[in-house]
Amino acid sequence: MYLYTARLVRVVDGDTWIFDIDLGCWTWIHDRRIRASGINAPELSTDAGQTAKAYAESWFAENAPDGMVTLQTQKDRSDNYGRLLGTVLANNRSLNLDMLSSGNAVVL
Repeated sequence: MYLYTARLVRVVDGDTWIFDIDLGCWTWIHDRRIRASGINAPELSTDAGQTAKAYAESWFAENAPDGMVTLQTQKDRSDNYGRLLGTVLANNRSLNLDMLSSGNAVVL
């Protein structure tokens, strides 16, 4: 497991986000697409997908108003589309778990 400090660039949909990631020693990866580990949100083209995206945006606004979060990855694995798989943590909360508990995502 790896932990990084990351800054939100934008929410793509309920389970995909773009971050600038601090690797340490003044080294950053910019505009890295992150896919939520262990969950699946509805497709953006659906009403439920729009609701999931809005929930994620409000979650960031409430729990990380400056956009800064901790990004947890497992062995830097990526999915079939090259997105790094991760869990977003801020304000002692997990966006991945909150997406599940709010009904905006299901377990993968």
